[in-house]
Amino acid sequence: MGGSATGTVNQTNILMDTDKNITAYFTKLFTLKVSANPSAGGTINQGNNLYDAGTQIKLLATQTYPYAFNGWSGTDNDAINPTTVTMNTDKSVIGNFVTVTMGEWKVENNSVFRGGTNSFPIDLNQNDYLEGSIGGYLTHVYIQDPSGTVIKDLGAVSQTNFLITAQVPGRYAIILQNTDQGTLKYDYSIKYRIDRR
Repeated sequence: MGGSATGTVNQTNILMDTDKNITAYFTKLFTLKVSANPSAGGTINQGNNLYDAGTQIKLLATQTYPYAFNGWSGTDNDAINPTTVTMNTDKSVIGNFVTVTMGEWKVENNSVFRGGTNSFPIDLNQNDYLEGSIGGYLTHVYIQDPSGTVIKDLGAVSQTNFLITAQVPGRYAIILQNTDQGTLKYDYSIKYRIDRR
């Protein structure tokens, strides 16, 4: 509202103690419809809603195994995730997903000394899945992203399965660490594969 009344609420009270001049301002609303194709492929952080003209909405698609994100339809930039959509008209946005192709299993057998650490680098594209299992007498297993941040801490394990999604492309690493001190070594086995679109 403007003039003799201010504010953004739809109903207001004014005191008529003199002549008043009041202006009501309106903004156009546009509808955003969001869907996943197929619906089992993943989720999108926004639902169907009404937005003021000119509002920019951030959209993030999260894939669900065994699907991988494969681009948008109807956004400001269909090739990136997350992306945005600017509400200058009614919009219908689709997050597209495809079934991943399962990679070949690879097996690494080795030993780690007490107090030692072994690292297995694995190159992944964005939205790739890394799945597998680790067995052996280990103290601590974790997975790092290309920046060195731990994205999956499996803890102290003797046998465990893992599944991660590569949020960014680059070199990931499976880290096996034995914090015991001494001269004995322990055998372990890593079985993994890369699933990608």
